[in-house]
Order: sequence, then structure tokens, then C-alpha cells
Amino acid sequence: MARFNYGGLATRVDRIMKRFGREEGSTYLRRNGVDRAVRAVEADFAPKERDGVIVQQNDVRYLVSVVGLTVDPDHKLDRLVIVDDGEETEYIIATPPKRTAPGGTNVFWQIHARDR
Repeated sequence: MARFNYGGLATRVDRIMKRFGREEGSTYLRRNGVDRAVRAVEADFAPKERDGVIVQQNDVRYLVSVVGLTVDPDHKLDRLVIVDDGEETEYIIATPPKRTAPGGTNVFWQIHARDR
């Protein structure tokens, strides 16, 4: 039986994020004043996930491609920066980013972001 190519899946996920996600150059991970461009798509929390403690009312979730990402996101070191119409919003990463890694190969990151 052939093994599934999870690296290829990461590439397909990246293409889908490019098509349906945020405009290129509008999403960054910022660490120590250095911005790293990432490809991302917003994926809202379900109402039942919003418990008011861990996931607060205005929190957002972003799915971030692993393609081109050389340093893993870190909730203590990084901030998620979103640029819309020239206006920059910097979010803290509220919880440790979650890897989505079927077969042990990371396909994308889930980032739980909160307005500062």
C-alpha cells in the first residue's frame, strides 16, 4: 500500500489559503521587531468554543500555512500582525499554537489570537 504524501498536502493547503485566505503581504508573525510574512486564513471559533475564559468574545483563530515558514510560531515570543487598508492590528497569541500534523508532518498551524 502506498504511503500518503503529507508534504504534498501542505502544499495543497497553502494553495487553498492563497486562493481563499488573506491577501499576500497582509499577515505577519512579529518577533523582536522582525516581521515574517505568512499565508493565513481566518477560521472563527464556534459559539460553543467561546467559554469567556480561554476563548473570549472577540478572539479570532487563524490557520497559518507551513510553506515558507522557517521558524515555528510561539505564543510567548510572537505577535500576529494583520494589515487591512493600511491599518495594522497586532494580536497576542493567546494559547500555544496547535500543529495540524497528520502522519507526523505539519500541514498548518492554528493560532488563537487576541487583541492586545
